[in-house]
Amino acid sequence: MVQGDLDQYALTALVKTAQAYESSREGNYTIHSWEDEKKDDGTRLYGAFHNEGSVVLGLNGEIITTALDALDGRSYDLEYKYDLMDFLWEHEGVFLTIAAQNVDDITANIDDAGPVKQLTSFALAVGEDDARLYLDIIAQTKNSEGAANIAQMLQGFKAMAILSTQQEMPKLAEMAGAIEIIAQDDVVRIQFDWDTEELLTTVKELGEKHHVDKEIEAAIDDAAK
Repeated sequence: MVQGDLDQYALTALVKTAQAYESSREGNYTIHSWEDEKKDDGTRLYGAFHNEGSVVLGLNGEIITTALDALDGRSYDLEYKYDLMDFLWEHEGVFLTIAAQNVDDITANIDDAGPVKQLTSFALAVGEDDARLYLDIIAQTKNSEGAANIAQMLQGFKAMAILSTQQEMPKLAEMAGAIEIIAQDDVVRIQFDWDTEELLTTVKELGEKHHVDKEIEAAIDDAAK
């Protein structure tokens, strides 16, 4: 599910121009379907507006119907069951939420997916609450071993990020250290929050430094010619 300032009429008009567009009614909702132009195997994409600011996307109509029912409180058949619904509604100031199911079907044919192949579903929320920007991800895996493997992989990435930034960018290393990664049973939870103003300032400074480094590299290259 994606939430934000969405123009329902403009997006609907756009998707109607897509290849092999079709639509169907499910209760009070219209489910839109079209062929994925990036693939040549006839793969179809599905989407429906739950309200003016929320759109549900998926790879089959059944997922869309189930999600709409769950959001309306008529069904809790999503793989996360009550946990997913609690996750979607427990956040304040959300400006982006994404949820996906059957992720293992997508990664099954990816040779280098590694532990990610153990992932079956996930939900993500990004927002701001009390002047702090946050990221919250909950992911379900096939079993507790899969959750432990993914958490271990993420902990490794976190450690590498801290080590590679603590000398030249200590604030970035501090932020990386604030990422919480927890595995419990077959679920992995990743959480991060930071003062919004400080975070945006750090990102801006990082962008400026990257720009300066590129200018220095360009000057060195010119001098070497």
